[in-house]
Amino acid sequence: MDRYRLLIGNRNHSSWSLRGWLAMRLSGLPFEAEVVPLFRDDTAGKMVAFSDAPARVPVLRRNGPAGDLVVWDSLAILEHAAERSPDAGLWPADPDRRAEARSVVAEMHSGFTALRTHMPMAIRERIDGRRDRPGVADDVARVFALWRRCLARSGGPFLFGEWSAADIFFAPVTTRLRTYGVPVPDDLAAYTEAVLAHPHVREWEAEAVREPWTVEIE
Repeated sequence: MDRYRLLIGNRNHSSWSLRGWLAMRLSGLPFEAEVVPLFRDDTAGKMVAFSDAPARVPVLRRNGPAGDLVVWDSLAILEHAAERSPDAGLWPADPDRRAEARSVVAEMHSGFTALRTHMPMAIRERIDGRRDRPGVADDVARVFALWRRCLARSGGPFLFGEWSAADIFFAPVTTRLRTYGVPVPDDLAAYTEAVLAHPHVREWEAEAVREPWTVEIE
């Protein structure tokens, strides 16, 4: 049987690794996660030793009867997982809802630069004083608008009803809101709580708490 290896960064800090890992967990495909500590002198070397992909995380490797495969970038990993496990529910079954979900994921994948820059994921930390940095308020407002739009159509508890790719891509954002004390409107509180309470997210966070590595948030 084919088995996958997923190279990820520190669970406390690597939001893109979280997305790739959550996609693989939902897919049900067998895989083992390997952690490379970020921002160390040997980080790039360990990434290069894992595969010939660009020196970043996450990276998915497969070796087995179906042939060798290397997939980098969290969205590409999610798409591969969805194709290999079409019944896992990574994307909505309805074509129109699936198109909307892909739009939401693509916007998260390519946008929200201020939020990423000024509020990097730091699951264990609680940090004040970043909500007023340039562009953050606009990014947060757009996140809330997207969530409202999706939840109004799906009825919840997740963006497209069931846990799926859209929630996976916004899961790191829910941790950022908590880390940096960003108030969540009452009508969206149940959604953020549902994401943070999802068993896969809780599993990741439990491992993040146990990690020995620390990264200073500037």
